[in-house]
Amino acid sequence: MRHKGFGLPIQFLALALVASGSIECFLENPLATCELCWVTTSGGFTTMSECPSGVVITWTHAPPDNLLEGDTWSVSYQIYVNQTQLPIVKNVKEIPHTNIKSCQASVGACTPFAVDPALSMETSPQSLNLGPNSTEEVHTAISLKAGSHMIIVHARFYVPDSDVVNYTVSCNGMCLKTYDVAIGTARTVEKATDPFAFTFAYTMAGGLGFILLAIAGMIVYAVYVRRISIEEIIASMFSASVVVFYSVVISFASQITFTLTVSLVVLPDASLGVLIPVTAVILVTSWIACIYSIYHHYKAFKMLHQKVEKEEKFFKNAFNSFYQKRKSRDRAIPKLSK
Repeated sequence: MRHKGFGLPIQFLALALVASGSIECFLENPLATCELCWVTTSGGFTTMSECPSGVVITWTHAPPDNLLEGDTWSVSYQIYVNQTQLPIVKNVKEIPHTNIKSCQASVGACTPFAVDPALSMETSPQSLNLGPNSTEEVHTAISLKAGSHMIIVHARFYVPDSDVVNYTVSCNGMCLKTYDVAIGTARTVEKATDPFAFTFAYTMAGGLGFILLAIAGMIVYAVYVRRISIEEIIASMFSASVVVFYSVVISFASQITFTLTVSLVVLPDASLGVLIPVTAVILVTSWIACIYSIYHHYKAFKMLHQKVEKEEKFFKNAFNSFYQKRKSRDRAIPKLSK
């Protein structure tokens, strides 16, 4: 029985072997360079252990340490099988399948049997024969999304299943053992910076800075020629209506910043996937709180506006009343003859 994906028997076996200290390799230590072998008998029973010394896979051109999302990297690796120790049975080719797979670190162990959605990348499979020294080099290219990844090289070949009695004639022909061999290396891919976004941000910041400097220059000039006083400016800046307006702008701007951070940083990063449900709850809650805060400040602003209107109306009525009384009194006083 062949295991596909992250089958439970394979996972439990891996955990048991790692816990017992019988293997290390990339499943336990991403810096380890030893090969892991999944050996499946002709009867369908799979075991996993460190490969025998006659099976070696090495990077000849490994993925670079500094990776950027969207870039493509040329990589190569070498496969060696000691055919005196493990006589390969050709299945079209001596190595009928080899490729590179990558799994997001958040999904757990990455094995040759991983399938979507655990996979974050898989190169096209190749088949090949080993050279005169039982060695062959494979060249390919990889490209990864931003996040933490385990990149594995996978190679498969077949040998006689000599544990079966009369293995050369049983199984409708020769009984075979399947060797699935893998080495792994961990890499973190950084999100590529959008040059247009930086250019736009710098342009907007520069334009806003120029406008603010122009306004500041006009205010300084107006104070210098005594058209306005600095006391009037400070009083206006910290008046109740202006403070309310500042609060609304800051609240809304903070919420927009938080939303952009979630959409541009948290969502694209696969390693932060576990935070998405909590982040979504916080985002929705904060937007509700922001809208309520803006509504509350709008009511406060409206009340201040109504208060100012009442004060203006009061002073206008008081002035009109004083003016009418003064006018009536002036009419009642007889003019002195010259």
